[in-house]
Amino acid sequence: MLEYKILVYSVDGRCVSKYSAYENALGVKSIAWSPTSQFLAIGSYDEKVRILNHITWKTVAEHSHPAILDCSNVVVYKEVETRAPLPPGENIDAPTATLFTPQSKFEVQQGDIKLPITKPDINKANPKIGVGMVAFSCDCKYMYTRNDNMPGTLWIWDIRRLALCTVMILNSPIKSIKWDPHQARLAVATGTSKLYMWSPAGSLSVEVPVEGSFNVQGLLWHTEGNTILLMSKDQMCVCYLTDNTAETAA
Repeated sequence: MLEYKILVYSVDGRCVSKYSAYENALGVKSIAWSPTSQFLAIGSYDEKVRILNHITWKTVAEHSHPAILDCSNVVVYKEVETRAPLPPGENIDAPTATLFTPQSKFEVQQGDIKLPITKPDINKANPKIGVGMVAFSCDCKYMYTRNDNMPGTLWIWDIRRLALCTVMILNSPIKSIKWDPHQARLAVATGTSKLYMWSPAGSLSVEVPVEGSFNVQGLLWHTEGNTILLMSKDQMCVCYLTDNTAETAA
């Protein structure tokens, strides 16, 4: 029997709340406390994220992830790649070749936009559908989600308005997302050679400036928020953030 159930316990072992959104279907897929402990976000297989408050343990917001998005009240950034033409000649060394790798930028979309969707295999266990990633920013002003059958789309919600504020559409599936521990700033990895970042001021894409191939599979912020550890399958590098630029040291 499939059962959707969240149980909340106090430190002395008492069950203070039970919550169920629906029955007889795949249920909870991800869960996250807000830093203030005021909210509990629950990502589910029905492609919705629900936010409970800590007093009544009732739903204060329920957000879906539609395939067609109206951009009138939401800032939608879409990744666009540009490639510089290679110089003439066949013998190009690796450092020079990195200068001609595709460069990314974000374009703001207008009107209605159809988001890319991956059709899940429902015959397999743990199908790639539903909200598999959710987390609050350190100041509890924002929350991100990723709907697993839209693997390249990042949803950012304004907790003060309990509404969607930003969507980032990336060209590759998102592998790792982490909030800056000191401010509302996101770092995103997609298994490519680029590091993506978002803040309320905007979004950007940065090529990891290392020699050879380095595809970012995971990342981790330093506790002070000024450094990011980037990890590929068999390498790592450290990205030092400054006000105007990002420097990377292998």
